[in-house]
Amino acid sequence: MKRLLVVAIGLSVSLAGWSLAADDDGKDAKSADPGRGDGVVRMEEPSLNEIHPTPAAPPRPRDEWTMFQIGFLPLWPDFTKESNVYGIKLGIPMCSGYGRVYGIEPSILYSGTRYVWGIQATFWGYCLAREVYGIQASSFGPSIATNLKGLQAVGTLGMVENLEGAQIAPVTMVKKKLTGIQFGAVNLSKDSLTGFQGGAVNIAKKVKGLQFGVFNYSDGKTFQIGGINIIKNSWLPFMIGINFKF
Repeated sequence: MKRLLVVAIGLSVSLAGWSLAADDDGKDAKSADPGRGDGVVRMEEPSLNEIHPTPAAPPRPRDEWTMFQIGFLPLWPDFTKESNVYGIKLGIPMCSGYGRVYGIEPSILYSGTRYVWGIQATFWGYCLAREVYGIQASSFGPSIATNLKGLQAVGTLGMVENLEGAQIAPVTMVKKKLTGIQFGAVNLSKDSLTGFQGGAVNIAKKVKGLQFGVFNYSDGKTFQIGGINIIKNSWLPFMIGINFKF
């Protein structure tokens, strides 16, 4: 058990160096969001645009929709590419598209529609979306979203760029802004966290809230309760039990 804890802490410190070392002073490019009509921050490399390329045409108008749709492969059949589904978009085993789902997008291996209001879920594979308002969930594969308001619940790895809500997984990662809760074995928040991190290992850059775990690390402001508490830029950078900087 002690060996596992040492390995976990060593891995966490390495991840902290990776996740917190980058300089975030540069301005991020923005792209137009065909789902809502306002700006959406692009992901840094590897970007979601690279994983899910920009379509030649925007999604169909909102008044062009269907209640039920089945996909077999990513972007196939062709009618799944730019469609709006008010109801169920089912992946047997996969489905994706540049359009919108208002309802449920379940699949066996891959759910990848860009804009989801409701639930995006897969059993065996992974989920990928630009915006989710509701729940994104997967059992065995990772779940990835650019912007998520709601809940991300994953059996392996959860990754979000901007999160308002809760993220629950063995490994959770938020690249930019987190307002809410991270709960997992290892929790990483690269930029700002307003809320709570709870797990064995918690790593964040700026915290307005609480870190609770065996190993807690922050670059600046935070309140920590745990076995090992490290605040890099603090008058007291290391404490056992409780540490804080306001």
